[in-house]
Amino acid sequence: MPDLIRIAHVVPDLAPSGPARTAASLALHAPRDQFEPVLVTLAGSTAGNLEERLREAGIGIHPSRSALSRIKPHIVHAHGDVLYSTLSPAVLRGPTARVWTIHHLPRQVSVPVRLLRRMFHPVVTSEEASRRHRELFGGPPAAVVQPGIETAPFLEQRGQREFWRKREGFGGAEVLITCIARLVPDKDHLGLLEAFSHVANARLLLAGAGPLEPALRERCHELGLAGRVHFLGVRNDVPALLAASDAVVLASRHEGTPLAVMEAMAAGRACLMTAVGAIPDLIEHGVHGLLVDWGDTMGLARSIQRLVNDPSLRQLLGQGARERAMREFGHEVMARAYERLYERLTVGWDCEPALRRESAC
Repeated sequence: MPDLIRIAHVVPDLAPSGPARTAASLALHAPRDQFEPVLVTLAGSTAGNLEERLREAGIGIHPSRSALSRIKPHIVHAHGDVLYSTLSPAVLRGPTARVWTIHHLPRQVSVPVRLLRRMFHPVVTSEEASRRHRELFGGPPAAVVQPGIETAPFLEQRGQREFWRKREGFGGAEVLITCIARLVPDKDHLGLLEAFSHVANARLLLAGAGPLEPALRERCHELGLAGRVHFLGVRNDVPALLAASDAVVLASRHEGTPLAVMEAMAAGRACLMTAVGAIPDLIEHGVHGLLVDWGDTMGLARSIQRLVNDPSLRQLLGQGARERAMREFGHEVMARAYERLYERLTVGWDCEPALRRESAC
């Protein structure tokens, strides 16, 4: 094993998505006496909170995959949908170990992806994803590592509810239902808007950006929601936003293991989610939040209205959610799991395909 393991985390960009945030967390919290992390972004520089934090911590950011030839990492760790771009000759030559964290498994895979997957040690984020991996690739992943979040920022928000609401123009007594998600089809904001059109006495806050924003704004006008639905754009103040919210909703048709759900739970917010992907692994219905089937528009509407009408239920679910998040979702568990995997790979220990969750994590 080398004295210092150099790890190149390859991400699409440093926008605050799950892959980028996972890579940044691993880099920021890596023990510097063991690891030398760098970030390689495929879409160039992305000014924002993640990039600022990485630069302040002295972590190198390289806005081009060609940087891999210069960096000469011991490990290339691809995050999300960047697999093709990591396969430069510099990566495929020599002893470089290759890890691929699959944040979202596709519904089907092509022959090239099957071949590329064999060159990497694939890691999935939930037991549900592990089952899907077996179905798609005919074998288990190298490891199952649940994502982790920094929980401390969500505990340090005393007084932020009133401050944030006043700053953003919302009254202290208004019920704010928040959705933090990219404005893309898989998050099904259109279904959420349809459900919210049947809800009274609440406002819906949509935090995020994406190509569907014009269509969503038009649909709001068609449904008569223009005054009750607020597009907040990409936010760098998520802990304060959650502190100001009364409940958090996600109407996705497909999910992996969403960090937004973990953060809402850490903030002690009542969660209302569709039971897709690994969400049922995070939330027990009636204990940490409420679950509905995707596509059940009226069921989603009734559940939102239930949370709007019942502050005691919101408090009960939020307390249960926070307790679980503090106990199980901290980034430390994720970081230690990956560090053990990195160490084993750099001494030539081959974890494909026999490595299991109990040995890696």
